[in-house]
Amino acid sequence: MSMFCDAEADKLREIAAEGLRELDRKFQNTILNTCNEVDAEGERALKRLDADAARFRMRIEESKAQAEASARDSELLEQSIFEARNERLFFKNLYTPAKAKSPPRTAAQAQQLQQELQAIRDVAADSFGSSYRRLLYGALSIVMTSALWSTATAFTSGNPIRWSKVVIYLAILGCIFMQFWFESSQTSSATANGSVSEAETSKKDDKK
Repeated sequence: MSMFCDAEADKLREIAAEGLRELDRKFQNTILNTCNEVDAEGERALKRLDADAARFRMRIEESKAQAEASARDSELLEQSIFEARNERLFFKNLYTPAKAKSPPRTAAQAQQLQQELQAIRDVAADSFGSSYRRLLYGALSIVMTSALWSTATAFTSGNPIRWSKVVIYLAILGCIFMQFWFESSQTSSATANGSVSEAETSKKDDKK
């Protein structure tokens, strides 16, 4: 009878060990797939940000070219006025006009630049605060918490556990929380900047 009980106990232990190994394999596959999805989403977000930054740089270059063209036109106009005014003067060469400086940035141009910068911040905030990534972080946090709970249950029931695996689970969970906090702070900062910019714009409009 004792031998039969020992054999049955060995079978049960083997079944439990096999179940734990299968659960571990499924858990590792889930983590790998989740990390791959997070990496792919991050790459897509970075590509979108790069495209927006390229468009913004192109707009800045176009604005700079327009400002330089306006400065050249102003200089030519001043030179024409100078020549027409001194056409019949004897000492016409004694007076030389001052060099035309680049025109200062107007309030409308500064406001347009501020709006473009705010648009890029809004794009970054939307990429960081997307509901898909938040859902992904939540699912991964639930998986990690479930793994830690099962490990704690096994420890309380007297089964041996691998402490290195517990440390890895805790480290991954901590990284998830830190990343979620960082993205939430980025989103809040972008929203606050947008509110401040809108308030400044409304004040300027009221003054006008």
